[in-house]
Amino acid sequence: MALSILMTYRGVRTSTDAVNVRLARGAVERHDLVPADGNHHVLESLAAPAEPHEFEGELLLARSVDSERFPFTMLEAERHHH
Repeated sequence: MALSILMTYRGVRTSTDAVNVRLARGAVERHDLVPADGNHHVLESLAAPAEPHEFEGELLLARSVDSERFPFTMLEAERHHH
């Protein structure tokens, strides 16, 4: 399942949107985000992060003059563990 984020960033479409996923083995995957079909308020990745889908991540929202980073933790539902 691709990453999907619902948001408005100061009312302006950002120029660089991505999620950096820190995998258990120490590697970092970058997933660029694009507007979802039919809803520019939803950003989606084109591919899903590698399994397992439990990881630390960072949402990066950037424009040419401003950027923000938001750390987060992704956990799978109890019944969905691999």
